[in-house]
Amino acid sequence: MKYKSMRFRIYKAVLKGLGDITISPRFPFIGYGSCVYKVRADEMRRVLSILEPGDILLGRHDKYVGGKFVPGFYSHAAIYVGENTVVHAIGDGVGTEDILCFLRRDWVAVIKTPDISRDCVVKTAKSKEGLDYDWLFDNKCPERFSCTELVEFCIENTQHKETKIEAHGLSKGCVRPDAFLDIGWEIKHESRFFRKSP
Repeated sequence: MKYKSMRFRIYKAVLKGLGDITISPRFPFIGYGSCVYKVRADEMRRVLSILEPGDILLGRHDKYVGGKFVPGFYSHAAIYVGENTVVHAIGDGVGTEDILCFLRRDWVAVIKTPDISRDCVVKTAKSKEGLDYDWLFDNKCPERFSCTELVEFCIENTQHKETKIEAHGLSKGCVRPDAFLDIGWEIKHESRFFRKSP
């Protein structure tokens, strides 16, 4: 599928629209946009107190339809770059977001990257700001990224090139966010252990 074709533009619009649809057990059952999140102030304070530049952040929204298509528990990945800022890939492309906005989720996890590679992870993440989102999830072009492709690229451009991250079946070579939990690096925080799991 070519990035300029009409078919691709329709495909992108459908995927982008699905990402903002929410499901509710109460009438009207389907909504669009934000809702109430489970990560509360006490958990946000804890995450803010342990975050270091280079940490990997994982997130999940329980009610967003878009996350239902991503295998595993978490549906999004990002890099904390310091100064209360996250770099991640969303439908609008690779960009920055305030950490408090990023934490408006139902579940979060923080994974510590090894100290030797933290500066390189941050520098690589910042250098990708402004690039397009990879709607094909093919992990083939360093000029387009999905959220997990961006995090994987930042890790692979460090001294930890030998780190293997398991791909999933959505697309050949595409990494599921939960795979970052399996790397073997320190998990500094995970909502499922901070409070009752789903």
